[in-house]
Amino acid sequence: MKITTLFLSIFVLFAAVSCDQNPVFFSIFEEIPPQDPFIEGTPSNMVVFERIYPDPEYPDDPLKNITVPILYVGSDTINWYAKRNYGRPFPQNMEPGSSWNASIYWIPHPQPGGRIIQLAATNDHLYALSLLIKTNTFTVHRIGKDSDSNWKYVTSSNSRIQTIFADPAGEGRIFAGASGSGSNFDILYLDNSNPDSPVLRELRTGTSLLSGAVFKGGSHYLSTRGSGIFQVSETVLSAGGSIDESDVLHLADESENNNHLFMGMIKLEDTTILAIERNGGTFYKVDINLYQQIKIEDSDTETIRTGDFATGALALWQSTSPNPLTNMPDKKLIAGKQGNLFSASSVLNGYMEFDLDPTGSLDMEKRGSDPENVSSIGLIPINHLFQVPKDVDVNMIFFASTQNRGLWSLREISPQRWRWNAESD
Repeated sequence: MKITTLFLSIFVLFAAVSCDQNPVFFSIFEEIPPQDPFIEGTPSNMVVFERIYPDPEYPDDPLKNITVPILYVGSDTINWYAKRNYGRPFPQNMEPGSSWNASIYWIPHPQPGGRIIQLAATNDHLYALSLLIKTNTFTVHRIGKDSDSNWKYVTSSNSRIQTIFADPAGEGRIFAGASGSGSNFDILYLDNSNPDSPVLRELRTGTSLLSGAVFKGGSHYLSTRGSGIFQVSETVLSAGGSIDESDVLHLADESENNNHLFMGMIKLEDTTILAIERNGGTFYKVDINLYQQIKIEDSDTETIRTGDFATGALALWQSTSPNPLTNMPDKKLIAGKQGNLFSASSVLNGYMEFDLDPTGSLDMEKRGSDPENVSSIGLIPINHLFQVPKDVDVNMIFFASTQNRGLWSLREISPQRWRWNAESD
């Protein structure tokens, strides 16, 4: 069925402080026609990576430079978003704020060829997974922090890579999911022992597709779409050599099977690791040698979940100013969802909101909020969500990478008037 008319809505940004589950973005009171997206199609995920540039105030001094945190997102090319004149007073002819693809924050050319389908960032490198359409092959390239560094090809023991993930706290490691034998997949890890020749090596075969990676307490936790969650220590990876069953631990709740289809993982501000399951969108808490469903407090059966199906889009959000009742910013966990086609609801997709307390911990007394009345973005599948930090944009813009509808953003168009719409340049 083709939707011939699509109206977007302006929202009031509202942070709930009571036990009632009011959505963050709600209250339709004006219809706005959709605008063409600056980044079209199905954008990649978003990552923030710091790069080092010559200090514009000292152009002749190679020892003086500035470090700039930049948001990156891929499509047919890699785009970047940063403060226009980072760390400097704005000239009279320059508008304050942040913008897309400012020439002062160039990235090396040529960029990785093909379509950029996923990005990953460690402390020292930005990685790009690209699909070469004509040959139907996948490649991984990386660049370093210095603005003079060029893209370097990352070799791999398996060239059929489909996903890449990294936790910036994860000792510079990235992990990849690649097609294996038959219908199985392989998990690869980055061997960076020779920085001039980085290589992705086999970690585990015969699994499902890798869907997330989080680092905590010296170990990497790896979620998959059908084989549960694995754990491997950084000590084992640093030592190289073979990886066997005793090194890669299959986390298990004894009361459940280990074939969960996990769509993604996220680490909360309090360092709790959460994984989200496809069917029902149930959240699991991941800990050493164990993962288990998160249940509503004082309930033996009701879980914290999105309902219907989870897309794997997970992001942390917080208000840009303190709540006057708590004097702390409101915080949320936002999760993308795909609705049931047979539901009576007019909103099939969009996202769910889950309250976090001021420390960033999940509020297990409350269910998620389904903001069904918020926007026609609810009609669009959301693949990735991301809120930029203040050092990228003081307004901490919230972005959504959608399926075939480009990059969207939630922006304040006038005091206390907000709207979701396709992001423009």
